[in-house]
Amino acid sequence: MVRHRDVELAAVLCTDPDRARRLADDRLGALSSQDETGERLRETLLVYLSQGCSKTRTAQLMHVHHKTVSYRLAQAESLLGRPLTQDVLALGAALLIDRTLGGCQPPGERSVRA
Repeated sequence: MVRHRDVELAAVLCTDPDRARRLADDRLGALSSQDETGERLRETLLVYLSQGCSKTRTAQLMHVHHKTVSYRLAQAESLLGRPLTQDVLALGAALLIDRTLGGCQPPGERSVRA
């Protein structure tokens, strides 16, 4: 069961899926790659942001070592080409859109921008 307040923001952000996907791909850049590493980095970053940028709480929630979280965040920052602290709201929205719409597009139809 899912509570409405848990999905409300994602629902609003994804009202126009094509536009939302373009925004997410634009904000995530190379981080939007659909390989296993990209998915793991995006998930780590989304949890990190949802936990008030706490590496310790992120590590606890994801059941990984805090150094693993630090390494993944450094990789994500490198792929983004900018600090994670730059435009955090847009980054979080892009990650939420990506998670919400991730399974909605057939393989090969999703563009990846570098």
